[in-house]
Amino acid sequence: MWHAFVHASHTSNPQDPQLPRYTSGNALKIITADLSKSRRSHQIGKGNVALHPTVTGARPASAPTEVEIRDCLDDSNWLEYKESGGLVDDVPGGKHRVEALVTSKSGTWTVTAFALHGVGTCT
Repeated sequence: MWHAFVHASHTSNPQDPQLPRYTSGNALKIITADLSKSRRSHQIGKGNVALHPTVTGARPASAPTEVEIRDCLDDSNWLEYKESGGLVDDVPGGKHRVEALVTSKSGTWTVTAFALHGVGTCT
């Protein structure tokens, strides 16, 4: 999901076909709304994020259809730029605690919900 979001942010494209491949429900709404806002503001993202996800739960245990994931997303190397070229600001990102719910529907796994916490919420 995060790599699809970063890819879409390079052009602020809320219609990027990778997004519904990896997200659905509320997660997709949040991501497309953020990209739409960036597009209206003529801003794009550059760089990438570092991820270290771990599974923290699965339901039902015998044949999971929901998986909970915790991550410490590092966006230190991803900044927002004006479409015209300059930085929006020079404030670096950092490490954010993230919790996500990944759900299987008809054999396809997508992130359906996530919470991205502020910089410094994980190490």
